[in-house]
Amino acid sequence: MASIKETKKYIEYAIDEVISDCLNVLHLYPGKKHEEVYNLVRELVDMRNNLIYRVNHIENKDDPHAVKAHFKSIEKDLNYQIEQAVEKLSNIVKSDE
Repeated sequence: MASIKETKKYIEYAIDEVISDCLNVLHLYPGKKHEEVYNLVRELVDMRNNLIYRVNHIENKDDPHAVKAHFKSIEKDLNYQIEQAVEKLSNIVKSDE
């Protein structure tokens, strides 16, 4: 990722898309498990806060290789956690069909 600002925007965009999907599920499936979806949204917000904190607090700022590895780690964690959240949402929708 190119810069701190772009990294934060990417994090916001990715997580906002999943939150938007959660809200669509609440709207389209009124009988679904609302509490589970709300808990997922809370998890996503916590995830966003954690990732933004990690972007803002870089250890070893003087070492370019450590900084690059730090941001790669953040990107990897974001992608993995987004994938897990989408899977959870999918399982919520699939249940009670």
